[in-house]
Amino acid sequence: MSRMDWRQAIERWRVPSREELARIRRSRMPPIDVFVIELFPFDDEYQCALIKPLYGTLPVRVVSIPTLIRMKELAGREQDRIDIEHLRMRLDDNGKE
Repeated sequence: MSRMDWRQAIERWRVPSREELARIRRSRMPPIDVFVIELFPFDDEYQCALIKPLYGTLPVRVVSIPTLIRMKELAGREQDRIDIEHLRMRLDDNGKE
């Protein structure tokens, strides 16, 4: 996805209706973080993102562990600090991702 495609996707984004939000809550899907500012060069990260299946069928792009660590450092929540420790251990165990 090029930068222009990404910008166009943002422009088409809409707020879900109350019914859609209720359906999402009932589905017990895990929460996701949505950023409204670009924390890293999107096009670069998109190209090197890992592609993993969600629920075994839906391919999704996932940022690299180093980028995820940077994102969590910027968020600065207590859980993020705990996650960062575990992510750094994973990097140490598996080498640079």
